[in-house]
Amino acid sequence: MGRSPIFLSAFQRDRRTVRQFQDMVVGYAFSVIGDFHLAEDAAQEAFLGAYRDLSMLREPRTFPGWLRRIAHTRCTRITRGKRLKTVPFEALVELPDRD
Repeated sequence: MGRSPIFLSAFQRDRRTVRQFQDMVVGYAFSVIGDFHLAEDAAQEAFLGAYRDLSMLREPRTFPGWLRRIAHTRCTRITRGKRLKTVPFEALVELPDRD
């Protein structure tokens, strides 16, 4: 499986690719998930997935859209397992008696 030499060298040498697209991926993930920390997790997983599947990228110029699609898939996986937000017991307001 041959990897695109342009992106492979960028990933290995000084992570320019990650730096170049990091804000885009985290921002997109945040817009989907709505939680900054989970968005960072999704972005990290997207970059790892992109590196792993780099040989599937046919046209290097389509990398941004391809990476965004990978990020979308990671966001979907994260939000599937997301639970409803809970409220701490201390934050509950005491309800008046019905007497």
